[in-house]
Amino acid sequence: MKAYTTIPEGTYPLLNSAFRANKGKYIIRDRKSPTPNKPEKYLIHIGSEKGFQYISSLYEQESTASMSVFRFDYGDEIYLLTLEPEKVEIEAIAL
Repeated sequence: MKAYTTIPEGTYPLLNSAFRANKGKYIIRDRKSPTPNKPEKYLIHIGSEKGFQYISSLYEQESTASMSVFRFDYGDEIYLLTLEPEKVEIEAIAL
């Protein structure tokens, strides 16, 4: 059975494409070769025992000039990640 890191809900300052939460650093990365099943952006966590941990692909839900909203899943949960120029917000959503 895989042990999942808890995804921290809340609003965090964004520096470049990284933010700190729950004693770790999260980074929003860009894939070099996105496909229909693997979108351009994905989320990783640095600070786990293994060095870094892949969290999930980020599936864009909506976008404006000042923000983008992505959906991602991790463990048995679905989340929304709102990305703005200087902050990121993470929220678990109920199905």
